[in-house]
Amino acid sequence: MVTEEKITGVVLARYRLGTVLVWSGVITWVPFIVLRMVGEKPSLFLFLPFHLIGVLSGARLRAIARKELTGVLSGILFLGLSYLINRKAVLQT
Repeated sequence: MVTEEKITGVVLARYRLGTVLVWSGVITWVPFIVLRMVGEKPSLFLFLPFHLIGVLSGARLRAIARKELTGVLSGILFLGLSYLINRKAVLQT
């Protein structure tokens, strides 16, 4: 049976995977920078496709997951705010 907990877990996994993809796209430039520091002249076109695949697909995946999480997070935020408001009212009496 599909529950809200399982759906949230899948969405968070997508968000984490998107973050990993973005960072892998950024870290792609480390060998390029090291080779440039050593004095080699590596081709930019060898590294750029991997960078773009990682960063663009990761950003897209994170945006989709964030959009799916908005409903869940807004509900959690509403519950938290209502708890704080009720707690404040109870403490005042």
